[in-house]
Amino acid sequence: MISGAKSAAEVCRQYQLKPQLVTEWKATFLANAASAFQAEAQLREVQTRIVELERLVGRQALELEVAKKP
Repeated sequence: MISGAKSAAEVCRQYQLKPQLVTEWKATFLANAASAFQAEAQLREVQTRIVELERLVGRQALELEVAKKP
């Protein structure tokens, strides 16, 4: 429907939905679509930061082991 592959009427018939409901769902999605993709970008940033911190912890653990040896 949003992609244009099917009309709203076809979707309503296929899934036995009222046209008003599909129209409301589409409007809600279009109003909030940007925030859905922002969440994905934020997740990638957080995952990248976790990898950096894990690398730092590993390096510090290695430095501590080296410092402990006589």
